[in-house]
Amino acid sequence: MPRYIARKVVSWFLMIVVATKVDATTDRTKLEELQKFCAKRSLEFHAISAATGEGVRELVREIADALDKIPKPEPEVEVEQAHIDPAQDDFQTPA
Repeated sequence: MPRYIARKVVSWFLMIVVATKVDATTDRTKLEELQKFCAKRSLEFHAISAATGEGVRELVREIADALDKIPKPEPEVEVEQAHIDPAQDDFQTPA
C-alpha cells in the first residue's frame, strides 16, 4: 500500500556577512562601507582574521546562537491514501 508523508515547510534563514583577511590591509575604508551596508539592511556582520584570530570567537558565538534559534522540526505525520466516493459521501481506504 502506498504511504504518503505530510511535511510542514518552514521558511527560516539567517544571513551572516563575514569579511575575511582583515589583517591583510591597513585601509579599512571598504570594510567600514560594508559594515554600514549590512547595518542598513539589518544583516549580521563580522570581520575576521584567521591569522590573528580577530573576530573569530565572536563569529563562532553568533553562529551558535543562530543555530539555537532554528525552529525545531515537527514530527512527521503519516497519511494513508484515501478515496472519496461522492455517491456515498464518505472516505474509503484501499483494501
